[in-house]
Amino acid sequence: VIVPDGGSMSTNTARAGMGTTMVAVALVGRTAYVASVGDSRAYVAHKGELNQITHDHSFVGEQVRAGILTKEQARTHPQRNVITRALGSQPTVQVDTFSGELSDGDVLVMCTDGLTGHVPDDKLRDTVLSLPPEQAVPQLIQMGKDDGGSDNITVIVLRVGPPAVGKAVASSEVSTVVSPAPAAGAQPKPAAKAKPAQKSDSHLVWII
Repeated sequence: VIVPDGGSMSTNTARAGMGTTMVAVALVGRTAYVASVGDSRAYVAHKGELNQITHDHSFVGEQVRAGILTKEQARTHPQRNVITRALGSQPTVQVDTFSGELSDGDVLVMCTDGLTGHVPDDKLRDTVLSLPPEQAVPQLIQMGKDDGGSDNITVIVLRVGPPAVGKAVASSEVSTVVSPAPAAGAQPKPAAKAKPAQKSDSHLVWII
């Protein structure tokens, strides 16, 4: 499953500098393989706690990891849309990869910044843990819209169930809300100089 976040990979010079962020997950048995570029995110809710598996490749994401900004400050920072990595803005891009084992009851969430820019982690956690995926997705999208969301909101929620014929079973729901197209002359997300991502301090066993 893949969550892209708008943008363009066209060679049209009028779209120079534009790009898209992406998070992708492949499930092989109980193992989740995650790849990400940009500020779309993957989370795992495990034993009542929500852990962000991916790193935000953005100016404010780096400031949060450095302890300069809090997550709440980053959500409203004027430079929150400045990303440091994107697909399509450069000939090549560095992709972060992660892998980890999922357990019964774990919830895997993938989403764009159109959601996380408006719905804090605690509300995201409570929603995906209290509702089945087919109800959690529209609820999260509505929460983002109610908070003034103007960017596209894409959410995928998967809940891991008991093994069936030796394989993990996950239920999922995919929903997308796309905001109106930007006005003519609107500026794309700028891409800043990339910096290496830092290793996650999640207590889950995830391999970078």
